[in-house]
Amino acid sequence: IPDGVVFEDFENGYDNWTATGSAFNEESTPVRSEIKGVEGRGLANSGSSGDRQTGELISREFTVSSDFINFKIGGGNHRGRTLLALEVDGRQVREAEGRNRDRLEWRGWNVAAYRGQKARLKIIDKHSTEWGRIYIDQIVFADSLAHGNISGSVWLDAGRDNYAGVTWDNTPHSASERIFIGWMSNWRYAQVVPTIKWRSAMTLPWKLTVNEIDGIPRLIGYPLIRDELFLDEQAQIIKGKSKLPESGLAYVHLDARTTPLADESSEVADHVWFKLSNDKNEYIEFIYDITSNQLSLDRTNSGDTSFSADFASVSTTTRIIQDRPISIEFFLDQASIEIFIDGGVNIFTEVFFPSEPYTYIELSGANGKMRELKRIW
Repeated sequence: IPDGVVFEDFENGYDNWTATGSAFNEESTPVRSEIKGVEGRGLANSGSSGDRQTGELISREFTVSSDFINFKIGGGNHRGRTLLALEVDGRQVREAEGRNRDRLEWRGWNVAAYRGQKARLKIIDKHSTEWGRIYIDQIVFADSLAHGNISGSVWLDAGRDNYAGVTWDNTPHSASERIFIGWMSNWRYAQVVPTIKWRSAMTLPWKLTVNEIDGIPRLIGYPLIRDELFLDEQAQIIKGKSKLPESGLAYVHLDARTTPLADESSEVADHVWFKLSNDKNEYIEFIYDITSNQLSLDRTNSGDTSFSADFASVSTTTRIIQDRPISIEFFLDQASIEIFIDGGVNIFTEVFFPSEPYTYIELSGANGKMRELKRIW
């Protein structure tokens, strides 16, 4: 585990933290025997009085002074509900959850992009049923990333808006295909989204397969791409900043070299980034940080987020395949995006509500091709 400056070890309870709600109502949380991986005598524990209590711990403000923030984390695996979050200039830019285990493991974030900026950490518990608890210990500012053993839940989709997928087989194309269509929303805000005619939509049809990657069986989802999806016959080459189709419907494929060739003479990107925006300065942005191997999708400035405190968010996950150049494909609609990394090994599905459709795409660290999608009505 990398050395660094300890920001908090909770040996003196919750000094220098502000608590809200009832989850963190003890001045000092002693280590219970069933919680493994704790260092020292104390930790932050939202479950000391049971899973029903909810609340937050908010740190004192600090200036980001290192490239990495490492920490030990355990407890519930509920995205956006039981988590440690980093807030920079009022925006939540990093998140981490537990793995539904009473064991803490080392995790970390690359925060080099935020050096010199004011920040706070938040330990959040919004979940009041099973595994409604979060454990945090040993928050350390360091010059390299800590890694723990990966275990527990493996998500098919790292985004926030893919739920209750329905599957089919014995289709006309192939009796062996397993087809998946998900509900593109989230019960935390599904009934209050700022729409008029209907509340939500469905994902594209995906073909599901199981592939073994590094000895671990992985469920892979990849859209059933047919030629009839596309309005144009030839793809447009995109670099830098380009216009999106006026319809707001696009398929984009990005390729970037993130590993050197044998002679190490080829240019290697240190990140891959794209941003979709409009003239109202509303946008979503996606980044693959190669140093930390983290993928993230940020919709905090995507448009209207006022309808739910749970909506503005940054979704993050670890890229599973690391030994080859990254491939990123996405399907853009006026209020949703489906992103498939490395042929669907990692996936993000999210909705957003800009005041007008996104009209621009900006790229960094990759070249791209774009085709306009047909409307379905």
